Amino acid sequence: MTTLHDRLHELADDAPDGAGAPDAWARGVREHRVRRAGVAAIVALAVIGLGVTLVSWRQQAAPTPAPAAPGATAVLPDEIFRPSPWLPGTDDEGPLGQLVAVVAGERKSWTGSESGIVGISAATQRYRFLDLPSYGGGAALSPDGRHVAWWTTGSPSGTPNTGFGTSLTGYAVYDTVSEEVVRHEVSTKHGIDPSALAWADNRRVVAAYGQILAGDDGSEMDQGTSVEHHVETWLPGDDVLVLPGPVTGLESAAGDGVLLVDHGDRYAVVDARTGRTLRLLRAEGGPSGGPVLAPGAETYAVQRGSSTPTGVTVGSVESPRDAAVIPGAEETYGIVGWAGPDAVLVLQGEADGGNLSTGTRLVRLALDGTSTGSIVVSDVEWPAVSLAADLLDAPIVAAEAPPTPMDPRLVAGLSAGVVLAAGIVLLVWRRRRVRVR
Repeated sequence: MTTLHDRLHELADDAPDGAGAPDAWARGVREHRVRRAGVAAIVALAVIGLGVTLVSWRQQAAPTPAPAAPGATAVLPDEIFRPSPWLPGTDDEGPLGQLVAVVAGERKSWTGSESGIVGISAATQRYRFLDLPSYGGGAALSPDGRHVAWWTTGSPSGTPNTGFGTSLTGYAVYDTVSEEVVRHEVSTKHGIDPSALAWADNRRVVAAYGQILAGDDGSEMDQGTSVEHHVETWLPGDDVLVLPGPVTGLESAAGDGVLLVDHGDRYAVVDARTGRTLRLLRAEGGPSGGPVLAPGAETYAVQRGSSTPTGVTVGSVESPRDAAVIPGAEETYGIVGWAGPDAVLVLQGEADGGNLSTGTRLVRLALDGTSTGSIVVSDVEWPAVSLAADLLDAPIVAAEAPPTPMDPRLVAGLSAGVVLAAGIVLLVWRRRRVRVR
């Protein structure tokens, strides 16, 4: 009879030798080292990927040269670039100081996009979004580049008219050095219909607008109709001065306290501080607007003919019949302003189907037709640029392109993708190592 004890002895005799393979320990050590090295390599590659992504983002977002010291020379860049929608703003990085230009552009955030205004430093060419409260559109840079005016949004006393997205109820001024903002609210029932915003001088704003006839609850015709059009000047801290009629619109501001306004069937040269008409001008308007006054209001420039491109004539306010043609200005699409008393800045370029489309540039022409420099604006929609009138005769220097920061949402997505990919590779690698064993 076989007992349990005998059976156990038989099983013990049949069992294989308990000694493991002679290299089992060494193989185990090698396997552990391989696994550890593989994990370290995958983690290192993930860290490198994240580092490259973040460094690239930081380099693209790196600012242009630091702010200039007080008294630095103001210059004109030879090119105005389309600003990146991801540029930083003044709320984050502080004011730019004196500006040579402001450019309208799209401004993006994590949640969407909106219209914004980018300032360009007159001394360093740094680009930065201006954080203008209640921004409702438009932007006019003062002649000295130290203040910006814009239309503001708000709540009218009656039903708002939101046909353009929001109601405009006034305008405001931003100090590019101190960042102080001063607002002027217009008494309006449904919102105002803006037509022009400019500067009479370095401190006085000129605004032309009408009153919208109806809010969103009115008829479509009334919603699109405005009445009571007028031109007013405002020195922050003082009362508004409404120019006496019949003034129907603003044509140009010389920057020295004198305006050219529509005055019935002619133009009127008006003192912006008193509203007094200094003289009447019977010159004809051009295809892109009326005459543009020179500083001192003794001379004006105007486009010829009724279609663009066309030439430019310069005449005396006292005797417009003696106007003379500027040589070399035949391809002009608009007059930007006067670059001192003896030169004009005109918009020129190549056309497609009669519309200015490519090669857009601002050309500075002396009255004898000699070009004294140009500014390329081919990647910026005109007239989305406002220049400091006092700096139009400043030296033109090689432009420095602004940074083009990467979309932070893309940076976050790439970073998450790198981490996820590293995790997947690590998981697959470990499973394959287990199968190999």
